[in-house]
Amino acid sequence: MARKEIRTAVDIGSGTVRAVIAERKPSGATVVLGIGTSASAGLRKGMVVDIEAVGVAMANAVAEAEAASSMAVQSVVVGVSGSHLLSEPVTGRVAITPPDREITEDDVTQALESCRRAAEAPEREIVAVVPREYGVDSQFGILGPVGMTGSVLEVDAQVVTGSSTALQNLRRSASRANLDVDRMVLESVAAARAALMPEELEAGVVLVDIGYATTDIAVFRGGSLLHAGVVPIGGSHVTNDIAVVLKVPVAYAEDLKIKSGAAWAEGVSDEEKCGFDKSISRLTLCQIIEARLDQVFEKVRENLIQSGVRGPYPGGVVLTGGTAAFRNITDVATRALDMPARVGKTERVHADEETASSPAFAVCMGLALCAFDDSGQQVRRGSRGILRNSFVESVMEWFRDVFTS
Repeated sequence: MARKEIRTAVDIGSGTVRAVIAERKPSGATVVLGIGTSASAGLRKGMVVDIEAVGVAMANAVAEAEAASSMAVQSVVVGVSGSHLLSEPVTGRVAITPPDREITEDDVTQALESCRRAAEAPEREIVAVVPREYGVDSQFGILGPVGMTGSVLEVDAQVVTGSSTALQNLRRSASRANLDVDRMVLESVAAARAALMPEELEAGVVLVDIGYATTDIAVFRGGSLLHAGVVPIGGSHVTNDIAVVLKVPVAYAEDLKIKSGAAWAEGVSDEEKCGFDKSISRLTLCQIIEARLDQVFEKVRENLIQSGVRGPYPGGVVLTGGTAAFRNITDVATRALDMPARVGKTERVHADEETASSPAFAVCMGLALCAFDDSGQQVRRGSRGILRNSFVESVMEWFRDVFTS
């Protein structure tokens, strides 16, 4: 009897920790066996500030998923986010010796390793080295150089680094939950894996994952990651605005946001009331939400400009994260970013309809998909942070048959 392929993914959000235990079937389908959630604690802007508290939240979420699936978990793939992450383009090169021989996988590895060495810095850790394109004897635009002949192999890659302290604290938190961290993957890349279509990845698309405390950005074109960024604003800022303006407790503000909020105030009547005693103007509530979301998307726009990655993005912007569930949020995004927008849904994991369609689960479902990428897409512990293939190849492979430390 064939051994089952089972992996566990954990999305350590500042508001909620989500865990998914999934199985990869022989057909290639990824099926969710168990889901667990826990209120988060010990995180600030995506970074661990209390190892014990984060460990407890992880343990609780994983235990719930274990109970639902009748599985025992030892290792996990986790998402990485936070303002400590930096993304930069790097070019690596390696001489082919003897000249004009056939390029091998080892040559590609050495070229990517040269990118990694170039990006090394004190107190920084390589999270991912993602190849964008290769060049053989100065001829660029090559996606797969293995088998070609030449004298010099070059690679343009996007290198993402993180604070060594921040990443180590994440591992220590998992250890407190008796879990080994098998891999770390950028949360924006995980969300993209779950929510983006191959044609969007090829044409050019911006993924915006609006979390509890931060907003992650990933830009793709030609099937490759061109930029990864983080904006230190998220859904909790919307909640805090509601609490301050309406002079209500934060917990009540969160309830108002979820039950009565919308991202677009136009069309909401001033006569509409909300709240447990129907004393709060729903129009005012929606105006508060819209104002903060305008700021979020303005910061996203600024981040894209500062990155130097220029449009157009025919695939538009795809929104994920719990805040993306706001009614009419695509209208606000389109107005602010001047491109079409849609809410991303998980289409590549078999789960119950509510979970699969929730943008809040996009990161966790994407992490589960990434956990099965044993062909070099993911980077295990000790593999020096190198991603061997372009991101889109995994998505295309899934359509045919059905990142990291």
